[in-house]
Amino acid sequence: MEIWYILEMRYLIIFFLFCLISFLISGETNAKDYKPYLCNYKVGVLENPNVGRQGDPCLTKGESAVKFYADKKYKNRDICEGAIKRATSTPEMLRKYPANAWMVGCDKRW
Repeated sequence: MEIWYILEMRYLIIFFLFCLISFLISGETNAKDYKPYLCNYKVGVLENPNVGRQGDPCLTKGESAVKFYADKKYKNRDICEGAIKRATSTPEMLRKYPANAWMVGCDKRW
């Protein structure tokens, strides 16, 4: 009788470990990547009279009238932020998106 109990417990433990590993693997594959964005904080925050009620559009989820995402995705936030800072530091990009009005960043809220 005792041997059957031990065997049943062993199978239960193996089943539990299998479920746990499956859950961890599926969570990793479904995780969103980081995407770089540009956001016009001057219009969206500083000049927005409704920012107190609506919140900061640069930090909210998804695109908006003042925030848009680039197409490229990154697994690492630091690499993503380095890439968007390099991309927006060219003279052409600084003319199009001046640093005194636009902010850049990376998030998973796209």
